[in-house]
Parts: sequence; C-alpha cells; structure tokens
Amino acid sequence: STLILALIYLDKSKTGACRLLVANVGDSRAVLCHASGSGKAMRLSAVRLSDDHKPNRPDEQRRIVARNGVVDHHGVWRVFVPTPVSFAGRTFPRWGLAVSRAFGDLLLKEPERFGCSTVRPGGLVIADPEFRTTDLDPEADRFLVLACDGVWDVLRDEDAV
Repeated sequence: STLILALIYLDKSKTGACRLLVANVGDSRAVLCHASGSGKAMRLSAVRLSDDHKPNRPDEQRRIVARNGVVDHHGVWRVFVPTPVSFAGRTFPRWGLAVSRAFGDLLLKEPERFGCSTVRPGGLVIADPEFRTTDLDPEADRFLVLACDGVWDVLRDEDAV
C-alpha cells in the first residue's frame, strides 16, 4: 500500500499566506494545477509535488543495493530479495515489489527474518515518507490531484490537470 497526503496550513510568518505540505510513500502522487495568464491566454500547467518511489530511482536503488537487495526489470522495475524466503510454510524463490517504499510487505521489510540471511537489516522496502512544502498562490493555484499509480500509469501529470 502507498500513501499520498496533502495538508494546507496558514503560514504564520506571512499574513494570510497558505502553504501546502505533501507527504508520500510509494507511487501515489500529488500534482498541483497552476494557472498563468488570463482570459483566452490562460494556460494551466502541472506542478508535480512528489516523487514516485520506484526501485530504479538512483537514490532508492543505491539504498536497496547497499542492503544487498536486487533491482531488476521484470515487466517493470522491481526490488527483489536476493535469495529465497519462507513464509507460512511456503518458500518463494523470488519475491519482489514494483515500489521501493510502501506499507506492509513484510517479506521485503524484514527478509532476514524469513530465511534471507544475506540482506542487511533495515529493509529493502521502507515506509519512510518524503515531505515537500510549497507556498500556495490563491490567484493561480486551481486544484490538487492526489492519485495512485492506477491513474498515473495511464495519465501524464499534464493530462490530469
């Protein structure tokens, strides 16, 4: 499971100003619709406010590989345990996930507890969110799209706004 959260709050350092806090885990995404120009010249643009946690993202891949995990393309990029794992009386020779951060998926969070002794503790998949804050412009910012990969797999950010 993944998470995308948006919280609008008053910026106490600026009278009447609002800020937006976005937190994400996984491949759910926040995209802000920002307008520029006016009338028939008005243009809407997509402003991405979160970064997908995919296993092939360079910083995520470094973290996974440093813990002896495997990042491989199997239809899509996935993080895999390097050796078989056993759970509930079954052995899984290759267990993987298409996101590098998520809730759940115990076999990738603690593979060392399930027979994968070559992985360093700390989890191949983690649930630590990334945070981003931005100032909101009430004259230009129109709406915010919060959606999961089911939307982003078929729509570009620009198509959503």
